[in-house]
Amino acid sequence: MESSVLLVIFSILCFTFLILGGIIGWLAQQNNYVNMQHRNEAFVHPEMYDENGMLIADEIVALRFENPNDNSEEDDSDED
Repeated sequence: MESSVLLVIFSILCFTFLILGGIIGWLAQQNNYVNMQHRNEAFVHPEMYDENGMLIADEIVALRFENPNDNSEEDDSDED
């Protein structure tokens, strides 16, 4: 076959596989999204349970770290 015919055939095949992969990926993503939405139990870490398997609500501590991006040392050196 001529090289131009081969080029057209392989271009069509590449485009077809690209579209097919996009459709399969989209369907897999939608399936994963639907399964995650219909999951009844929320994910909770195992260290949040006591010996009987009950959730310990009063001993859980939440920490929040803030980074104010204090660049005062850099600002002072620029003024000199």
